[in-house]
Amino acid sequence: MSDNGDKDTDIDLDNQPGGSTALKHDHDHNPTGKNQWGQIAPLTEELKTEIEGLFHRNITQSKRILEALSNKGYKIGRTKLFSYLAKMRAEKRIGTSRNPLSSDAEQTQAVLSAMDDDPNGTRGPRRIKESLGHKGIHISRDKITQVMQDYAPEGFHQRAPGTKVIHRTPLILNGPNDEWSMDGHDKLAKAGFEIYGIRDKYSGKYLHYVVLPSNRYAAVIGVVLLKCIKKYGVIPVQGSTDRGSEVRDAFSIHSIL
Repeated sequence: MSDNGDKDTDIDLDNQPGGSTALKHDHDHNPTGKNQWGQIAPLTEELKTEIEGLFHRNITQSKRILEALSNKGYKIGRTKLFSYLAKMRAEKRIGTSRNPLSSDAEQTQAVLSAMDDDPNGTRGPRRIKESLGHKGIHISRDKITQVMQDYAPEGFHQRAPGTKVIHRTPLILNGPNDEWSMDGHDKLAKAGFEIYGIRDKYSGKYLHYVVLPSNRYAAVIGVVLLKCIKKYGVIPVQGSTDRGSEVRDAFSIHSIL
């Protein structure tokens, strides 16, 4: 034991079975925190503001946050990011669906306001959740569903499959690859199989379809389109999709190409 009795830095093995020497930890082997991976960005006020901005843009997944911060020059690992996010949640700087910053009454009002913006009731809980997320308001899907069932239960019947009247019109196309239609298939989603496919509208041929863990992510659907284009070596004149957010990247890719 050292003379100053500092038990935090000295380990006394004199009285331990089979031990006759004292091990001393008098210094930090890496006081600067630098290693072969480079200097990790500290959680400065500037970095907190960047993360807050990402949450206000509905970028809350760790992978997308890391990519966005890396593009801004911040070097942070996944584990360190989790600790930073935990600190910011404790400071009430950011909220998530599971740990929202708003009260239950405020969440209800936010959902009702989003429903007011959709007088025809065409948006379901998923799209309401996404629209709120882009405003920096993160509410669980269960809470949104509960509010919608309490205040506008008829909307669920209105959006149920089979209730919409499909208006048939003549198909006027110039030939194969004039137009591709893209859509997801969710009937096997509960079993963990979500499908996304691309079909040539003129011939009716299924050009490309894949089984995915989720067909809701725009980046994934963008890759599906790129693989189909690479597979056939052609780009359609136009494409037809629903209005889901998952087609955002595919739309951008088709517009650029």
